[in-house]
Amino acid sequence: MNKKSGAEDVAASKAPSNQDTESDMIIVPSTVESKFTTQQLERAHRTISRAKAWTRENPSAWQRMNELALEDAGRGKRVSGSALVEDCRKKDFTDVYGKATRVNNDLAPMLARLISKGNPSVARHVEMRTSIYEEVGY
Repeated sequence: MNKKSGAEDVAASKAPSNQDTESDMIIVPSTVESKFTTQQLERAHRTISRAKAWTRENPSAWQRMNELALEDAGRGKRVSGSALVEDCRKKDFTDVYGKATRVNNDLAPMLARLISKGNPSVARHVEMRTSIYEEVGY
């Protein structure tokens, strides 16, 4: 972690696509007392970076996930990150490198959070447990 103005720790993992953006930089005030260990916080930052990188590298699959979430929310159905990932696996998507899209199960909760953040009308239909991500921001 790098120190920034002595008061904040900046955690930013290199995305596999090497396309770091300012939105990938997560600032955690060092004065905040956390119930999580440094190791847990660092792992959360890596997961957030991986999920954001996945959305950039798999735009067609990400678009489909957002569309499906909006459809389900529009019908009043619960939106599930796991179900969105499973739907993605059933389709024939390719990433920006021309390879078959793959998505790890451990990204599903973060992808659901990102969808909720980007589509406020979906947010109330996504059931999320309170987690470390609410503390670190995403």
